Amino acid sequence: MSGNSAPYSGAETAKLTTDDVRRIAHTAQIEITDEEASSLQRDLSAILVGVESLTEFAQLDVEASVRPFALTNVTRADKPMDVLTRAEALQNAPEVEDGMFKVSSILGGEH
Repeated sequence: MSGNSAPYSGAETAKLTTDDVRRIAHTAQIEITDEEASSLQRDLSAILVGVESLTEFAQLDVEASVRPFALTNVTRADKPMDVLTRAEALQNAPEVEDGMFKVSSILGGEH
C-alpha cells in the first residue's frame, strides 16, 4: 500500500477481481452487467484500500482522546406519586378479563 490518502486510482493492487464482484452479486442474488461489475470492482477495491489504511491507525499505540463534553448520568429519586386506579387504567381498554388487559396471543396457544 502506498500510504497516501489519495482516492484509489487503480495504481494500487486491486483488492477484488471482477469475478469476485460477480460471485458477491450472485450470492446477494443481484444481477449485474459486465460494466457494473467493472465499476463495482474499482469502487469496492477503493473501499477495501481505505479500510486497510484505517486498520493501520487502529494498530498504533495511541491513547484514547478525551470527550469534548462531560458525560453525566441524569437520574431522579424515586418518589411515591398518585397513580391510576385499576378501573381508571382499564376504562379505555378494548378488552378486559378478570381485571386485566386482554391481548391476543403472539406466540400461539391460548395463554
